[in-house]
Amino acid sequence: MLLFRSYQLPGDSDHWNFAYEAGRIARSLATGQGFSSPLLEPSGPTAFLPLGYPLVLAGIFRVFGVYSTQSAVAAYLLNCVFSALTCIVLYRLGERLFGRESGLLAAACLALYPPSIWHAVSTIWDTSLLGLGLVGLMAWLYGLPARPTTSQLAGTGLLMGLLALINPVPLLFYPAVALILWKQLRHEGSRGYREIAVLTGSCLLVCVPWMVRNAVMVGTFTPRNGGGVNFRLGNTDKAWQAGVGGQDITVYPTISDEENRLFHQLGETGYDHYCARLAMEYIRNHPGRFAELTLMRIRAWWLGQNTDWQGNLKVPFHLAALKRISYLLPLPFFVAGCIAAWRHRIRAGLLWALLAIYPIPYYLTFVSERYHFPIEPFLLLVGSYGMLCLTLRQPAAAPPR
Repeated sequence: MLLFRSYQLPGDSDHWNFAYEAGRIARSLATGQGFSSPLLEPSGPTAFLPLGYPLVLAGIFRVFGVYSTQSAVAAYLLNCVFSALTCIVLYRLGERLFGRESGLLAAACLALYPPSIWHAVSTIWDTSLLGLGLVGLMAWLYGLPARPTTSQLAGTGLLMGLLALINPVPLLFYPAVALILWKQLRHEGSRGYREIAVLTGSCLLVCVPWMVRNAVMVGTFTPRNGGGVNFRLGNTDKAWQAGVGGQDITVYPTISDEENRLFHQLGETGYDHYCARLAMEYIRNHPGRFAELTLMRIRAWWLGQNTDWQGNLKVPFHLAALKRISYLLPLPFFVAGCIAAWRHRIRAGLLWALLAIYPIPYYLTFVSERYHFPIEPFLLLVGSYGMLCLTLRQPAAAPPR
């Protein structure tokens, strides 16, 4: 951060590049205007983002000043703390799943992993926090006994709910958690219904008050708005022509005066529904292109986008090659790790479910490096296990559970 001066953020467009929508909402919170106004101009109460990260950023603004250099430094340093903690928690997860050697190697790889460093010191967003939250949740889940107590299940649900307030995408994974836990409980002789009710109720206890607030203030009973906007951004002719699984920013309200006018005219929820309708019309009219776009996004998710890293580092050289290598190098070892885990009958169903389910919304909308990063610690973990299996044939096994 200090070497490449990423804390020197441009002040154009009223500091829009300082955390974008999260920065706008955080400014509103820090200045007493409530959770509101995610775009360039004031627009009233919002549910455009979930509560978690804007609240963290608002706390930084209150202490160090709105859009100040000191706040940028504090936000990046907090990212670095999240990143370091992720290494520690990943070690614990690896130790439980694949053995101590695999956990230690995965933690070391993550500490030196270029995308981890990049997002910590060049991205003011929930990226590093969400990565820590996902790894922490998985480590907690794999640390539960075969028959968890009521308090352990309640704690699990609360943790799941808190993670959903950072980013709601993991909600898609939670039914798999409930199903796998229910099957485990059935195997242990319990019917499992009461336990799953405790888990679900604890999660809802955290999420529902925020969703009620969104229904009352914005007119949408969801953890966040913006699904229709993102759906449209990734499904246009320009997105198809770009061919990298990205978004068409020319139809975003901060870029287009016409879209900005519609956003304020229709209101946030009305505009989101309008964008969803346009996206569905495009898909109905161009089913072949939608199929191509989806395949582009799947390829971009797993193989990376052939673009340079976009961020705030003041570097005199391009980083596209480093980004490409960082995406591709772990993949052969990840495949080897998957095969080895299957051969050694390692019970990692929750991990496989997360890796399969988490990308689905991005397959339908658009892909970004900061959206992909939260699952990269798991790719490194499985890849570390695969590397050890290839080099040592049989690494030290995890203790039986």
